[in-house]
Amino acid sequence: LGGNARTIMIANCSPADYNAEETAGTLRYASRAKTIENKVTRNEDVHEKVIRELQEEVERLRQQLGGGGGAGASAALEQAKAQEHALQERIAAIENEKKNEWEARARITAELEAERKNNMNAAVPRPSGDLARSSSFCYLLQEDDANSPTLQE
Repeated sequence: LGGNARTIMIANCSPADYNAEETAGTLRYASRAKTIENKVTRNEDVHEKVIRELQEEVERLRQQLGGGGGAGASAALEQAKAQEHALQERIAAIENEKKNEWEARARITAELEAERKNNMNAAVPRPSGDLARSSSFCYLLQEDDANSPTLQE
């Protein structure tokens, strides 16, 4: 209970008399749990939050442009258009930065995967003359000790 999520609790009670103590404990716990209040907030990436806020501001400016009129409306209109243009450029810059960040992460992941494969190839010994691999099974081709049984598939 608690944290950054909505929580639903179901208290399961038994009508049987031999479960009376367990039922009473469950009801006490459920009563205490009802008093817990969560403040639910949305988990959001920093870039996405900034983009969303900027898009909301662009929308607000567009609404102001549509409702303008009277003296000085053209100056306000030009100022609002300039603000909208600046915000659109800022949104594009943030999206580009986010794209570059993801590309860098993908590049690092690919490098780490290649390094991991190289390390695995170096760590796993290749079968020598005594062993040969066929799919996932190993076969013993030669046995040095005459007393030990030979392995088969």
